[in-house]
Amino acid sequence: MRSLAIAVCTLGVTAFAHPVHAEEIKDEVKKEHVGHTKHKKEVVETKKVSDPGGIMNSTTDKTKMEKETKATAGGGSETTIEKKASHDAPHGDHMKSKSKEKIVKDADGKVIKDEVTK
Repeated sequence: MRSLAIAVCTLGVTAFAHPVHAEEIKDEVKKEHVGHTKHKKEVVETKKVSDPGGIMNSTTDKTKMEKETKATAGGGSETTIEKKASHDAPHGDHMKSKSKEKIVKDADGKVIKDEVTK
């Protein structure tokens, strides 16, 4: 009986220690790895939806990153990273961005070329 009373008191204290928030946040993460030693591809997508006070006030943030690595003929590597992000909020607060980076390394691992385009 005493252990039951302690368990009920503990549940009551934890319920008061963590108040319920009106804002609901949903996160989704998708990861995909494809490839072998000479050609690898990785895709990571995230989506975050927050809903502070109803469907009319929901905000959505999405990101997508694609990373592709290829072996070159001289023993080096060529990596391409493409990133996309979007922010969709009520009242016209929208944002989109996109960037692409290409990194070329020689057989010793030294960067030969690094270019970024937006």
